[in-house]
Amino acid sequence: MIEEASLNIAYFWFVGVNLEEDVPDVSLLARFRTQRLQETSVDDVIQEVVRQCIEKGIIKGTGMSIDSSKLEINRTRNLRVISLY
Repeated sequence: MIEEASLNIAYFWFVGVNLEEDVPDVSLLARFRTQRLQETSVDDVIQEVVRQCIEKGIIKGTGMSIDSSKLEINRTRNLRVISLY
């Protein structure tokens, strides 16, 4: 995301950085994951963002998008699934 922000002006707006400012160093994201998230997974963060979007009416749950990409998964991982409906 940080690399994309340095190439795409829309990312500046999305992450709240002024065009005159430098994008954060790439190591910032790694430090955030290791120091701030600790036991929290990125999936937990995404689920919380989606929950807040639903709560605020940004996501209405009136449609569905399905990606049929074939992926290999780690079946030993316990995943929680949220429903938008």
